[in-house]
Amino acid sequence: DFAGALDALAAISAESPNSEPGRQAQLDWVQTGGQNGDTQGAIDGYRQFAAAYPDDSRAPEALSRVATLLGRLNDAEGVIQQQLALGQRYPDSEQAHDALYVAGWSLFNSGRGDEARAAWETLRQHSRGVAAAQAAFWAAQTLGAESPERRSMLTAARDAAPDSYYAARADELLGTPITGPI
Repeated sequence: DFAGALDALAAISAESPNSEPGRQAQLDWVQTGGQNGDTQGAIDGYRQFAAAYPDDSRAPEALSRVATLLGRLNDAEGVIQQQLALGQRYPDSEQAHDALYVAGWSLFNSGRGDEARAAWETLRQHSRGVAAAQAAFWAAQTLGAESPERRSMLTAARDAAPDSYYAARADELLGTPITGPI
């Protein structure tokens, strides 16, 4: 009974839209509409939620769901742009980390190295450890072999997680002896 569920969720939301249950009801209303086949309505609803409540901890998830739904519509460029927007708006969120990494790969595989590097650089700046090493390593792959910036990115990969696969690969590309347990 999608209509009944939507009505009930709308009533909860209308009663107290800024409360925790009210906001959750708004998201559940969007999701239920999407499950009922209104994909574009769900995309719009998730975006509206994130715009209305930018400081809500659920806003990054709402934007992540937009990217997922755009993928279901086979809008590859829309997915990339949504992932980048999520990464720019909420760079410290778990959803942004995943979105920026995947967007970087999509851009890299499309021959858009500068854009891929920008996505991975944003990820590197807003993460630590292996995630930062991974982002720096792949950002380096978008640069020429003799580029000083490439060396800097590979060094950043090694320094971010010295015992990681990405550190070992960075040392290999830098011509540095591989040390440590890796």
